[in-house]
Amino acid sequence: MLSPLEKRILLFSLLIKFVLALFLPLFPDEAYYWVWSHHLQLSYFDHPPFIAWLLTLGHPLENILQAVRWPAVIFGHLTLILWLIYLKNILSPRERIFFLFSS
Repeated sequence: MLSPLEKRILLFSLLIKFVLALFLPLFPDEAYYWVWSHHLQLSYFDHPPFIAWLLTLGHPLENILQAVRWPAVIFGHLTLILWLIYLKNILSPRERIFFLFSS
């Protein structure tokens, strides 16, 4: 599936993303979605509901600085893993490592 080097890079980058997400303040769009997550609906005026539903997973983390965005960070990281699996037969191992560092 993934090489040991790719796994280490993914784990290290996930830890960095967790730390950054913990200390950076919520941006206006994130705060807007965060308000939505406290009042879930099937859809919103101009956006689909999934982002609010995703941020609902962060409600237990509200008291830990900005950890409320950790579920979104995890899903974004899982998307990167899916891309790596998809590109396994297209890119060489060296190119996949470069892909990891560039994303």
